[in-house]
Amino acid sequence: PAARGRAMRTVARTLSPDGSTWVTAQFVWRYTKGPQPKYENAFSTQVGTNPASWITKGIDNSVAVTFASAGSGPGRYFAGYYDIGLWKTVDGGASWMNKNPVFTGWNGYGGNVTGIVTAPNGLTVATMAPSSKTDADSGGSYLYSVWRSTNGGDSWTACRTGLPYTGFMYGLSRDASNGRLWLTRDGQVYTSTDAGMSWRPVGGNL
Repeated sequence: PAARGRAMRTVARTLSPDGSTWVTAQFVWRYTKGPQPKYENAFSTQVGTNPASWITKGIDNSVAVTFASAGSGPGRYFAGYYDIGLWKTVDGGASWMNKNPVFTGWNGYGGNVTGIVTAPNGLTVATMAPSSKTDADSGGSYLYSVWRSTNGGDSWTACRTGLPYTGFMYGLSRDASNGRLWLTRDGQVYTSTDAGMSWRPVGGNL
């Protein structure tokens, strides 16, 4: 019970407006009906009883930083995390698959994700750290990029033209009326009119 904590209502309501999913700072719980209705964990699968043991689905003990639709049809979502990167579900959160690019500095698995946007044509754009602070070329800073995918996150292309390479990027968003993308870094707003291939700073400072 101590692990259930206070619900992250925004993420939980996005997953299920009826309250059947409970998302905390550490875990995801799913409400199950029946003779003894209860919340059971949706972040692992029990595989043993003596002793009790579980297999993780990869999202336990972590906080979703960003959340987005992952295409047509219900139950398809992306979730972005610090340290463990980008994950995708196609069954409403019952199971998750990792969709990171191959990050050498994270042993090929992790990375920090701060933004995800998708477009009706299947384009997915995310802001992710391709290396850890301990990488030799990082100078002690996270190296950051915008990444594009046209196949649901199965493969990615880094797009850095016009963007600083170090530091975190936040506020990734897409204007549905014209497809223009926006993001911020250290008070500077950047925009892209070619679906994230290249970026330019806009006037002014935040």
